[in-house]
Amino acid sequence: MLRKVSLFAHLDEKTLSRLEGIAVKRVYPKNTILISKGDVSDHLFVVIRGKLKVTLLDDSGREIVLSLLSEGDYFGEIALIDGEPRTATIVSTQASEVLTIARADFQQILRSSPELMFDLLAVLARKVRIATEKLESLAFDDVYRRLVKLLMQLAKPQDCRWIVQERLTHQAIADMIGSSREMVSRILKALETGGYISTDKKRITIERKLPATF
Repeated sequence: MLRKVSLFAHLDEKTLSRLEGIAVKRVYPKNTILISKGDVSDHLFVVIRGKLKVTLLDDSGREIVLSLLSEGDYFGEIALIDGEPRTATIVSTQASEVLTIARADFQQILRSSPELMFDLLAVLARKVRIATEKLESLAFDDVYRRLVKLLMQLAKPQDCRWIVQERLTHQAIADMIGSSREMVSRILKALETGGYISTDKKRITIERKLPATF
């Protein structure tokens, strides 16, 4: 399983075996909070089954979904470096299994594996870039362009079409792009009427190139 995780892709078999030896499997039911914003946690989490979301809540209870996680994804790598409190809440949206690796154990392996250290730095740099792009999108893009960017990020090619494998409600999409459910529903309805997308059991298929403006 760890070989499929991008962070560990360049490790030799010996180092992978060490990681497997120190990893602890944990099982979480659907709608379980694994980590809350502000928690002090010193573990890396690797998703081996299920789906989770990374989310923020404001004082009024409004939710913003920062990202979705599934098999092979991981989180908590920043805390392995600085040991600071968690910056977001992680919730299982399906029954999920994760592997956890303690900070002290992980740092021992880092000291003996320069490849892993450089891969971790690349991961952190990529996350900074993604966060900057999201901030730019929220500041300058309208709702339609944010929705299109999200669909293209989530969609995978299949039989000359692009399919969003994640089954998303309109509210979930709104939470991810910082919009209202009503606006998302209006845009998706117009795209479906125009033949640009189709939906089946909350799964969106992009049938042809989406228009530049709404």
